[in-house]
Amino acid sequence: MNLLFVQGKGGVGKSTLAFLFAITLHKAGKSVQIRDLDPQKSLTAWLADTKGFILDPAGEITIINTPPRIDDPHVL
Repeated sequence: MNLLFVQGKGGVGKSTLAFLFAITLHKAGKSVQIRDLDPQKSLTAWLADTKGFILDPAGEITIINTPPRIDDPHVL
């Protein structure tokens, strides 16, 4: 399953929402993979500092956090 967080502008809570989804799914026993495409890498930093959370490169659920602007060349 892929969860993609997209919005046409920055500052709307994409990273925060992706973080909360990742933690909730992890607590439910799911294996979570993160693709943090935002150049700030806030989501990756927050999860790395979260006690007991392990980033799984082969997770059953992939959470994709996009850059802050839809015209960014890193947007899928």
